[in-house]
Amino acid sequence: MPKSRSPPPGKPSRGCPWNRLRLCRHGCRPRPQCSSNPVSRNETHVIQSPIEPAMKRMALLALVTLLSPLSAADENRTPPDPFEGAFYPPELVLMARDRIALTQGQQDALRARMEKTRTGSDELRAKLERETAAMAALVKEERLDEAAVLAQLDKVLEVEREVKHLHIGELVAIRNLLTPEQQAKLRGISKGGIAQLGEEVRRRLTDKLERVREAAQKMADGGNDPTEILKAMEGRFKPLVEAGKVIEAEAELDRALGQFPEKRGAGPVAPMPPH
Repeated sequence: MPKSRSPPPGKPSRGCPWNRLRLCRHGCRPRPQCSSNPVSRNETHVIQSPIEPAMKRMALLALVTLLSPLSAADENRTPPDPFEGAFYPPELVLMARDRIALTQGQQDALRARMEKTRTGSDELRAKLERETAAMAALVKEERLDEAAVLAQLDKVLEVEREVKHLHIGELVAIRNLLTPEQQAKLRGISKGGIAQLGEEVRRRLTDKLERVREAAQKMADGGNDPTEILKAMEGRFKPLVEAGKVIEAEAELDRALGQFPEKRGAGPVAPMPPH
């Protein structure tokens, strides 16, 4: 049986997953590992974990799955809306935060309102499911009780009214947070700048993914295993990306970056707490 040959000194192994993750600054193609900084045998054991190929999957998801709806939004315009330009979705505001010079105080207030809406939405969604199930049970009867059906319909419609009330209230609060100049910039973005904004978000996410990769590599080079941090990030980042939740996905990258030693100081790195 022929003996397998080891790669020449200084030449990285083809199987090293980090080689496949060397993205360029635009995230468009792998970048070969520098031969002047070979990975030692001990370090290879730490680096070659199942999570590193997942980082490449996360990068591809961020560049394709997550951002394609942003470009499509410019092409598939909906019919004229009587409220067009009156309100600004929170996701759009946060994605455009650099372009509209959103202050940290505004961001904190916006995120707090989004969390309040999310909690309320979860409660109302569960309530709506219960009332809808009750309605479905009523209409399955052989003979229908008109008064009972209409009374249950009122309950369903009341929950739907509460949902709309919650979300319109959020949009009103967001508009009141913004200055007239910020609102004018957002209207310009909404009319024709979604694709450009999507490109800016793509670059921002690509840069942060590269920073995560570099921080994990540096941590491994120092003799620590970054696997737990990367696994926790993948478990949260991937579902958010697939759901198109840009802001939440970016927040998970920020959370992961904060877990590495250079961000926290020397010492052991604890895994990210449950979300």
